Amino acid sequence: MKILKKSFKKILAFLLVAVMVLSVSPIDSISEIDFSSLFSIKAAAITSGKFTYELSGTNATITGYSGTDSNLTIPSKLDGNTVVAIKHGVFANNADLVSVSLPGTLTSIGYHNTSYDGTFQNCKKLQTVTFSEGSAEAVIGSEVFMGCLSLKTVSIPGNYTTIRRDAFNGCTSLKSFEWKKSSSSTPNQTIEQGVFAACSSL
Repeated sequence: MKILKKSFKKILAFLLVAVMVLSVSPIDSISEIDFSSLFSIKAAAITSGKFTYELSGTNATITGYSGTDSNLTIPSKLDGNTVVAIKHGVFANNADLVSVSLPGTLTSIGYHNTSYDGTFQNCKKLQTVTFSEGSAEAVIGSEVFMGCLSLKTVSIPGNYTTIRRDAFNGCTSLKSFEWKKSSSSTPNQTIEQGVFAACSSL
């Protein structure tokens, strides 16, 4: 009986709150109230081999990686969905990676978190990153390769429009950096502050 009374009290309290909300809202605006957020459920990540990803339509954002590859090629498609982004921190502190090849379908590496991206941060064995040129504008987020002590050369294609702050900060072995000119008729390429901070070999 005590359990039933508690449940009844909770239901009654919920109904009273609902009545109060509706009573202070004009009748005409009730239809405009969006209750969907109260019942929203976050979509579970999808697993495909060593990767997990989230979908927006047919565009995939890589959110996790469980492999131990030293030479990794990130696919342009997962289960037929186009890989357009890699979320912040996915490969951070990976102790296995020596080389990474990135697909031309990417529009952002990191750039999902305004304060921290760090997608490959502190991958201390990472020596080579190969960017494939794409047709869409792309962004390298903040601190993406920060602390990659073994990274030696970088060549970025022209469809990348922005390299955010501290992207290569602390890459002490980086000796060569190339960023190709945009092929756009109105090129707008931006390097933010601290991108090459502490790159003592550059």
